[in-house]
Amino acid sequence: MFDPRRPGADYLLRWPRTLFAQEAGALLRPGRLAGRAEVELLLEEAFVSDQPQRDLAAADAIANGLAGTFAGLANSSLANPRHQLLENLADAASRLPEQGSPRPYHATRYAPPEPAEEPPRRRLAPAKRAWVNLVRDLQVRGYFDKAAPRACVEDRGAMTSSQGMLLDMEVQDRIGAVRLWTCGPKLWDESDFYSLIEIFHDLIARPRSRRDHPGCRWHYSDYAIEPGQTLYRWAVNQLLTRHHIDLQLADDGDDIGRLVHTPADGRHDLVHAVVGGPGDDADKVRHAVTLFRSRGTSVEDKRSACITLADVLETRRSLLKAELLSRDEEALFQIANGFAIRHQRADQRPDYDDAYLDWLYWLYLATIELTNRLLTKAPTS
Repeated sequence: MFDPRRPGADYLLRWPRTLFAQEAGALLRPGRLAGRAEVELLLEEAFVSDQPQRDLAAADAIANGLAGTFAGLANSSLANPRHQLLENLADAASRLPEQGSPRPYHATRYAPPEPAEEPPRRRLAPAKRAWVNLVRDLQVRGYFDKAAPRACVEDRGAMTSSQGMLLDMEVQDRIGAVRLWTCGPKLWDESDFYSLIEIFHDLIARPRSRRDHPGCRWHYSDYAIEPGQTLYRWAVNQLLTRHHIDLQLADDGDDIGRLVHTPADGRHDLVHAVVGGPGDDADKVRHAVTLFRSRGTSVEDKRSACITLADVLETRRSLLKAELLSRDEEALFQIANGFAIRHQRADQRPDYDDAYLDWLYWLYLATIELTNRLLTKAPTS
């Protein structure tokens, strides 16, 4: 049985730890005793090894023994080892090993460098194949059955469409492309591929329940959209990183589920902190972040984002003046006002490199994060 003090490789998560804890919590809601099928489905999906499922079988054997010995306790949480197993796993989620991108083997580590200017179609080919395999795996496990219900053997004689055709129709409704999904990755250009990644994010939903139906195998139900999208973003972002594609599906903000340019360093955490910040101007900040990190962002978009952030800081100028040295606060606004960014006056300097906008954006974003913390700081007595 599971030992929370020593969670080893048999309890390697194929999911993010936070998602497993969230879905386990959904089955452990007060007043609800999770059924065996629901717990089994969660353990089967979330863990690489089948050891947690074997623990579940052992817990059920204990429960059956208790039911035979103490009549009336079979459905009690006090006599439900299954409930206790799930609770122990959820409590230990932060300590469970998490499966990430596989460590490269020798042949990969010492492979010759790829050409710097590899054609996009050839460069994207392995990423497209990997993404299709990911989607098909999720498809088999019912993650697209809510958006595109699969036919049942009992539907004989009725007009039914295959799931592939239904997914094609969903894609066509969104971007007008005909049979894009079923035509296969060899015919997708870069725009097709990235659009499909975003569309399937919007179609996915995790089924929390299933029942075995002869001839169909599984029928899924009790769909939860947010956990499905969380898992999809996590898996796709790992895939994009593994194939050296400088894009990620946004986890937050107005562009959640859309491909954005995301720095590989700690600035990602800065964005996450800022978009969920306090204040009446939080919508402005989210809009600026969306403008700046969009996959198709332009210089003008970046300039607009910087202007918006500068405007937010202007409303917090008194706070900055109180908390910073007065010259620091003054210098912060001279940076934007001295260049042709905010007011476009004749005395401003227009001759700056576009990289300056990147620097200014991160400077302002970090300053807004600072003011967010100052705004939420508990008053001292």
